[in-house]
Amino acid sequence: TEVDVAAIVSNRNRGFQKSEQQETELVERVAGAYGLSEREIEVVQYLLKGCTIGYVSEKLFIAPSTVKTHVKHIYEKLGIGSRQELRDAFKN
Repeated sequence: TEVDVAAIVSNRNRGFQKSEQQETELVERVAGAYGLSEREIEVVQYLLKGCTIGYVSEKLFIAPSTVKTHVKHIYEKLGIGSRQELRDAFKN
């Protein structure tokens, strides 16, 4: 029924909001431990969602080379060298 569908969609959306909030808290906690800047945290959040350098550049209104520099600094601070290692570093 329509009511059942609405309840399912509502519950699913609540789950997404909760997991998004949990992901943000996790990113901030890990980022704080490694001394990431606010901008680096923003870049990490986009990268964890699978966004490209170009997309991050457009969304943050910065040059692609600036995004690449942020990524380099993030990797150095975390002691990693790839997107997969970045995802692994921010797992629950």
